[in-house]
Amino acid sequence: MSGRKAKFLLPPESTISEVENIQSRLPKLCAGKNDVVFDIQRVKSIDTAVLQLLYLAKKELLAAGRSVEWTTTPEGFLQATTLAGFHDLLEPA
Repeated sequence: MSGRKAKFLLPPESTISEVENIQSRLPKLCAGKNDVVFDIQRVKSIDTAVLQLLYLAKKELLAAGRSVEWTTTPEGFLQATTLAGFHDLLEPA
């Protein structure tokens, strides 16, 4: 959209204990005007609840005409998205 990218950093332990933190940061990200890069390269574990939040955020960002990118994807993150049925989450958009 604007050429500028907002970076959203996920914590290494993106588990249920981090859902509230992540959820509180997403509205500001989605309300902005910049394209988004989700920085997931430090993620060691991730819960389905966090994947659901990311899926919804991506859907909202795309509906607003903004692009979504992902940093280098750790193997564990890729496995978690596949097992939870979110294999299309990481597709370029």
